[in-house]
Amino acid sequence: MTTEEKIELHLLKQKCSALETRIGELESRENSEYVTPKELAQILGCSLNHIYIKIRQGKIKTVSIGRSYRIPMNQFENPAERLKQKIFQ
Repeated sequence: MTTEEKIELHLLKQKCSALETRIGELESRENSEYVTPKELAQILGCSLNHIYIKIRQGKIKTVSIGRSYRIPMNQFENPAERLKQKIFQ
C-alpha cells in the first residue's frame, strides 16, 4: 500500500466516523419530543420572556424551524425537575 493510499484510507475513515456521528444525532432528534417556548414556559410556570433569555444565553438549546424555535426535550434527563434546576440557576 502506497503512502497516498494510506492517506486516502485514513481520510475515508475520518469521513465515515463523522457521518456515523451525524446519523446518530439525526436519529436521536427523530425520537425526541419538541415543544415551543410558550409550551415550555407553561410547563415551568415562568414567563415566556424568561425562556427567550435562557435561549439567548445558551442554557436552552433550540432547533430553528423557519422563523420559530422548537426545544427538544431530550436535552433534559428528567424534564420536570432537571429543567427547573437548569433554568433557575
